[in-house]
Amino acid sequence: MSAWTNMDSNLAAFREDRGELKRDVASLIEHFRGEATNRVQNAAAQIDRAGKERRFLRRAVKNRLPCIAATR
Repeated sequence: MSAWTNMDSNLAAFREDRGELKRDVASLIEHFRGEATNRVQNAAAQIDRAGKERRFLRRAVKNRLPCIAATR
């Protein structure tokens, strides 16, 4: 009888550990997803800023060149 009791308690401990492991893995996956989302958002923002800077510089150069040509 004690062998069955011991096996039942081991099985209960195993199930508890398995449940904790599932929660830990789920938490880790959520962390990775959040990190990946942050990196994608940061990259998108960086690309957006670069595009805005490029458009600004294009306009500045376009507006500046006629002035330089008129002074020569």
